[in-house]
Amino acid sequence: MSNIFAECKRSSLEHADSIAFVVEGITYGETWRRVLARAAALQARGVKKGDVIGLLSKNSPEWCITFMAIASLGALVLVLDTNLKIDMYRTMISFVDTKLLYVSKDFAAEDYGVEKLRIEETDSPRDFAPAETVTEEDVAILIYTSGTTGLPKVVQLTHKNLISISLACIKHVYAEPQDIFMTVLPLYHVYGILAGFYAPYLAGCGLIFQNSLKGPDILGTLAKYPVTVFSAVPQMWEIFFDRLVKTLKNESMFKYRLFMFFVKYAPDLRHLGLGRLVDKIFYPVHKTFGLHLRLLLSGGSRLGWRYCLYYKNMSFRVVEGYGLTETAGPICGGKYHKPTPICVGKPLGNNFVEVRDLNSDGIGDIWLKGDAVTPGYYKNPQATKAAFDEHGWFNSGDMGFIDRHGELHIRGRRKNVIVMASGKNVYPEDLEAYYLQSSLIEEITVFGRYIDRHETVYAVIRPPENTENAYAKIKAELKHMSHGLPTYKRIGDFAVSIEPLPRTSTQKVKVHEVVAKLEAGEYQTKADPVN
Repeated sequence: MSNIFAECKRSSLEHADSIAFVVEGITYGETWRRVLARAAALQARGVKKGDVIGLLSKNSPEWCITFMAIASLGALVLVLDTNLKIDMYRTMISFVDTKLLYVSKDFAAEDYGVEKLRIEETDSPRDFAPAETVTEEDVAILIYTSGTTGLPKVVQLTHKNLISISLACIKHVYAEPQDIFMTVLPLYHVYGILAGFYAPYLAGCGLIFQNSLKGPDILGTLAKYPVTVFSAVPQMWEIFFDRLVKTLKNESMFKYRLFMFFVKYAPDLRHLGLGRLVDKIFYPVHKTFGLHLRLLLSGGSRLGWRYCLYYKNMSFRVVEGYGLTETAGPICGGKYHKPTPICVGKPLGNNFVEVRDLNSDGIGDIWLKGDAVTPGYYKNPQATKAAFDEHGWFNSGDMGFIDRHGELHIRGRRKNVIVMASGKNVYPEDLEAYYLQSSLIEEITVFGRYIDRHETVYAVIRPPENTENAYAKIKAELKHMSHGLPTYKRIGDFAVSIEPLPRTSTQKVKVHEVVAKLEAGEYQTKADPVN
């Protein structure tokens, strides 16, 4: 292992005649020529090792080319979320002493307090002298993980972090040059960088960026190109399935019931020798996704149990990963062959997991260590010290357990755990997955809320569209579904939201915003209509 420049050069030259960016038809050889031209242009501007260069652009080949060019100089890439306000950009750019900022046309009009360069512009070929002193321990990328109030937490990822986990992922999913990876994940998120760009690039694969999240656009791309690996967040896999079922139900209740019967009992039917019939039933679904698709990647949060089983029963291979920005993406990965549902598997590469301080449920705090783990937060020694123990183990902030096969299971963030007066722990993610089985619940987020000075398991729920008497129906549904659950795990009170719940770029519900809306009276909290 050396640095990003060396690894990208190796892959670019080794696969020079292969297509790197499929939609645009750009080869690896042409990509590398553009990388060198951009690196030389930056070098001519005086950019050197240790400088910070910002990237503010939607997914594109130019984003990747610019990323590789900056890293080739030993400079640091500041990856910026494309959904923020101008004052936040200015603060973030200033905090890390950004020297230059690359922007796409969508962001070119604003003043960010630093010199801007257009990411779409073509750089003239010129001689480029790569930085010879860049080592694997040098920082390559900066990613914000918190807002700008107080001292920000900016994750530093080294060349070693990115390269080691990318090579481990390539090996884990058997990525080969003939693969075409498609992603809907933003490149400003570490999951998007690893699964959508850097790991497949090092393997010589084709890359497709699907910037539109509209179902017809995604399916159109899958129909047009022989995509073999598709990475997304769990909510997208859930939406795909739910929309499929909804379409069948609208067409014919018989079709819907027949399909759900086969989805639920496919393994038993195959065991009885009816595999060809099962395959025939699910063939239209596979055709919709593209018959070349061999792997669905899921990460960012947990994929619900029933969706894991449904995709598996339809003969789709879904591999879940687990990681954080601080681990350069997926530090754990589910088994490629016969993956365990709702399990994120074992550590990848030279990485390690420990679960400490187990509670009465056998669930504890997840600690991580290895080549993928960040060296710390930029200009924030207090946050770095708080996140690591004296032996270099990183506290993920997540809770879970390791099963007898050595595989990790996630139960949610420690800060989200609801501790009842009895001392019992309630894990919101488990309850959300359970209640989402109801056809009357489109979205749900569960959290603790004090009512009459007692901690209560509270939920904000969005019903399907055009649901009449939604509050009363959901109340009856919660009561029905709560039978069989321990009393302390039952939802004590709830509110109804007509609008979709606010989510992050990786589709996690922004619980703090939900709570703020609840306190502001924006949700229906009783059977009467909202004023």
